[in-house]
Amino acid sequence: MHPHHGTSKKLLGTAFACNPSERQSTIDTMIRLAGNGDVEGVKKLLDSGVNVNATSGAYRQTALHAACSNSSPKTCNAYMAT
Repeated sequence: MHPHHGTSKKLLGTAFACNPSERQSTIDTMIRLAGNGDVEGVKKLLDSGVNVNATSGAYRQTALHAACSNSSPKTCNAYMAT
């Protein structure tokens, strides 16, 4: 059994949510944090299992897109290191 199967944690918890709506909410949060330059928040979500290539929105933006478009070099570097 997958270690995260059936697990649902808070957005910055230790396991990536398996519920699809919670998963998308977590992805949206990661993208927002990246756009705001919150390196620690982004790292926590990536460490919890959020896919670095996860997308959101009409343009299917990734967190790296958000970090780069909002001139957040520290966050961009955190992504490049994963």
